[in-house]
Amino acid sequence: GRWTGPPRSLPASWPKSQLWAPSVMKHPSNGLYYLIYAAGGQGTFIAQATSPLGPWKNATTGTGPLYAQGSMWGSSDGFDAQFSVDGDTVYMTFGGGGLCGIARLSFAADGTASIDNTDARMTDGNAHKFKKLSGLGGYLEGSVMFKNGSQYFLAYSNSACQNYNVQYAVGSSPLGPCTHGSGTILHLDKGKNVLGTGNNSVFKSVEDWCIV
Repeated sequence: GRWTGPPRSLPASWPKSQLWAPSVMKHPSNGLYYLIYAAGGQGTFIAQATSPLGPWKNATTGTGPLYAQGSMWGSSDGFDAQFSVDGDTVYMTFGGGGLCGIARLSFAADGTASIDNTDARMTDGNAHKFKKLSGLGGYLEGSVMFKNGSQYFLAYSNSACQNYNVQYAVGSSPLGPCTHGSGTILHLDKGKNVLGTGNNSVFKSVEDWCIV
């Protein structure tokens, strides 16, 4: 068989440029679904819907992005924002080129989203507050954070193209500090036709942890 699905209906206000590395979550308390995308060279946009299939409407005040590319630390801050839900708190991890940041997201009563600049743990950035994560050996891009027990794991891509591989780091807090894990989770295997194993996502299905 093959995967099928209806076309996505993205907000009309979003740029018509290439869109990269989408992430979808269900908010832990308001019941809405959120979609986050990087629009090439412009910024990271966030939309909301009552279904994971959409239709999607812009979830920021006005029509601008959640944050403009370069407003965190530079051009690589526009890479691959991904949601991470920890209880009732929603974070996003983001960034590339060797730097990875984490920011807390805030949601208004009408469902609109913004970066929470009031969290005192977020000590980096001016236009927006975030925390640069340390201890991520071999980090390139494609971060995804998940929690198992009391530990936080960050899986991410190293190298590029066919040599992409997924490595990880672990910490006792979503803000780190992190310790790079040994070895790789997933890597090139030409014998099994496994190529380009980057930009992963991780989820728990009953008792099993799965990587996509």
